[in-house]
Amino acid sequence: MVAWPTELPQSLSGNGDYTEGTEETVKRTTMDSGTIKTRQRFTRAVALITGSFDITSAQVDTFISFYQNTIKGGSLSFTATFDRSNTTKTYKFKEEPSITHNGGNSFKLSIKVLRLP
Repeated sequence: MVAWPTELPQSLSGNGDYTEGTEETVKRTTMDSGTIKTRQRFTRAVALITGSFDITSAQVDTFISFYQNTIKGGSLSFTATFDRSNTTKTYKFKEEPSITHNGGNSFKLSIKVLRLP
């Protein structure tokens, strides 16, 4: 399993916009009559983690190479220490990341990842 590049910031939880939640684990089906039918889709929920990093132009290049080449456009999972526990866990991108130019050599990398069980 590949790891998040050491050249990039290692934790999302210190930037002030870290959020953590869970994916929907219950499937709800409306019936023709009677109550809504529910069933559990997964035995264990994955956590949805969002946040951002302040990075430099060189780190943007590192991230793009990692995302496009190493994890094949976000299709492969990787290990990192993104969440509040600060321990290594397995993640996978849920959405395409976005990079915003803040001026000069400053960029903001925003990501939404799933912490896998």
